[in-house]
Amino acid sequence: MPGWTVETGTVEAALELAVRWRFDDPMTMVDGAAHPAVLALLVAAEDRGLDVELSRLRQIGLLEQGESVGMEVALVIQK
Repeated sequence: MPGWTVETGTVEAALELAVRWRFDDPMTMVDGAAHPAVLALLVAAEDRGLDVELSRLRQIGLLEQGESVGMEVALVIQK
């Protein structure tokens, strides 16, 4: 996408909070709203009293047999 930056590599070991979503999972989507997986992650972080830096949010594609089947959204909560 124009203006977006894609980074690849290995992240250093850390404790993360993560949510996985498969494309075949039923999920209600609302136009213009954040993805439900992101909202679930933010709610889980808030429930734990964590300060969230959205700039540290990572989205990782889930692959099975070379096919994209979903995504994982992760946030480092402790290094």
